[in-house]
Amino acid sequence: MPDNPEYKPSIKYILGLLNSKILDLFYKIRHCEYVRGGWFVRYGIFFDELPIKKANTRQEKTIVSIVDSIIEKRTKIVDSEHTIATPSLMLNASKAATTTGGLSTIVELKHRAGGNKLVERIWIRGRTIYFNKEKTASIRCVSEDAAKFVVELIKEKFETLRNRTLDEVMSSVKLPKDNQSLQQVQMYVKRRNRIIKRSTK
Repeated sequence: MPDNPEYKPSIKYILGLLNSKILDLFYKIRHCEYVRGGWFVRYGIFFDELPIKKANTRQEKTIVSIVDSIIEKRTKIVDSEHTIATPSLMLNASKAATTTGGLSTIVELKHRAGGNKLVERIWIRGRTIYFNKEKTASIRCVSEDAAKFVVELIKEKFETLRNRTLDEVMSSVKLPKDNQSLQQVQMYVKRRNRIIKRSTK
């Protein structure tokens, strides 16, 4: 590692250097074992051979401040991703185009039944969502994925929608505008889950 064995730099200074492109390249050239898929195997026993020189106080503070800034920004990103959990928040965070339920093309309007019927409950079967026990109030979506997302959005505020007509319910719920918008939400959710998964390792 350093040429001065008594040198004990800040751990954040070391962290900053280990994440630098220069040391990364040095390690890959000298010690990395290439494996399939573009990955490299790193062996900890070789870290002591990295050319880390003693920094003066100003240099070390500069590196540490950069590392602190990255950690702070990364923490904010992870915290925000963890708080975005409800379907409506994910819809907003994805920045997908939205419209009221009655105008969204992910719902097949010609297959809506019982618009004047009262909404009592909600359940899903395939692409169809039912709103009362008699199945006289229902809508059909363009896909099962669309139906699942619509159900989650409605369930989120269902207590305030119960005993209103189906037309009132659908006109008050904000949905992805079209299938492309729905896919944008789904991509956002996948990215969010990857970030959360990496942050909890």
